[in-house]
Amino acid sequence: MTSAQQPSLQTILEGPGLRSDVEALVDLLDARASDSAHASWRRQALAGVERWSKSPREPEDARALRCALETLERWDPQALRDAEVEALLPQLAPKLRYGRGPLAPLRFDYELRTSLDAYASPWAMRRFALPPALLTWLRLADNRTWFARDDDYALKVYGHGGVLECSRGAWEQFRWDRQRAPEEGPPSETRPSDEFDELFAEFDAMVPRVAEGGTGAWLCVGDWSDKHTMELCCDRDGPWGQVSDFHDGHPWLNGGGWGDVVAPSFGAYLAKLAGR
Repeated sequence: MTSAQQPSLQTILEGPGLRSDVEALVDLLDARASDSAHASWRRQALAGVERWSKSPREPEDARALRCALETLERWDPQALRDAEVEALLPQLAPKLRYGRGPLAPLRFDYELRTSLDAYASPWAMRRFALPPALLTWLRLADNRTWFARDDDYALKVYGHGGVLECSRGAWEQFRWDRQRAPEEGPPSETRPSDEFDELFAEFDAMVPRVAEGGTGAWLCVGDWSDKHTMELCCDRDGPWGQVSDFHDGHPWLNGGGWGDVVAPSFGAYLAKLAGR
């Protein structure tokens, strides 16, 4: 949908506040990001979402409102302008492949939050924060993937589509294994039983639980070979910004137990790949 085809801010805010209204609002703000009135529009949008949130909602609409509220409250446009990452682009750009379109940063943040909200807890949501180095990279990458060499088993750094798809899949797969903080209490749902229950119990007994007090959000930002994923900590009260290499695993499996730390921050990770 082009900017000319999008409904106006006022038209959206006059709607009933369903998930479709929320997403139209986020998309409008992304489309008009360069407009001089953007900050004012975001304040109006935030007030509208707060007003919608006061009425009883279906679970899907309530999640959309809850996550949009967090996206709009916490958004900082300067997070897209990390100078360290911008300086690395000339070295990294020649190995970018498969562009599919520009980053819509508010929609990206919102989509991550709605997925995390579905598979984690309010405790994990409160601690979720995207490092500016990642957001700057995703803006510059334009949804292309960086390849260390020209084959599918090479080390890769994803664009925003890859980050979203891989992270969602991992959160869904390992939702039952995430180490919960004591203040979270027991999960509201239990893992569906299946033929592998005994095997899971054996693995739980074998694998050390490293994180004390619970494990927050990690994003999958790349991969290499067939079973290695590069995970970025987005838990602002954990090792925020750290990049770790997990072989056939995930931070939610054991609190980060067997991941190898490859960089203290995403910017440092990119600098290493750029040969700095």
